[in-house]
Amino acid sequence: MVSDLWAADVVVLGLIVPTAGVHFSIGPPYRGARYAADQTGGDTLETGEAAGGLQEMIRRLRSRYSLYYSMPEGKPGEWRRIRVQLTKQAAKRYLGATVRARTGYVSTAHD
Repeated sequence: MVSDLWAADVVVLGLIVPTAGVHFSIGPPYRGARYAADQTGGDTLETGEAAGGLQEMIRRLRSRYSLYYSMPEGKPGEWRRIRVQLTKQAAKRYLGATVRARTGYVSTAHD
């Protein structure tokens, strides 16, 4: 469940390597690695070569950065949705930029 991933504060990265007509996927078994990656702000990569794909995924991971903000007060365990996107000006300036951000989180007692 995505809420469990949010509560654990994880980002899912999926490396998908098709073999003999079957997809082998490293990621959560429910709803697929792509879905979990999208919901947690992660990434997936489908590749025909596992070692090269892993190197590319590590390169992508190293090129990421984090955005922090003060969370509004709320009850512990409450689900919250968020959306992160570039402004229109930034999108024009950085053509082809991709924002990968979690779609929500579970509030904690520390909020």
